[in-house]
Amino acid sequence: MDEAFKKLSSGHYDVVVSDYEMPQKDGLQFLKELHESKNEIPFILFTGKGREEVAIKALNLGADGY
Repeated sequence: MDEAFKKLSSGHYDVVVSDYEMPQKDGLQFLKELHESKNEIPFILFTGKGREEVAIKALNLGADGY
């Protein structure tokens, strides 16, 4: 995710599409850190698990899509 933050700070992107499962942190943590840094880029989270609790958490954290 550190690489993602570097790219977001140095370039222009229309949306972030993130997987839920990642090596160091999950997509929910990524979304939370984006919002804490005041980055309001649209955020879409996807996962192959399809767990309802993940969808609810993502939307409550401000995800634009799941």
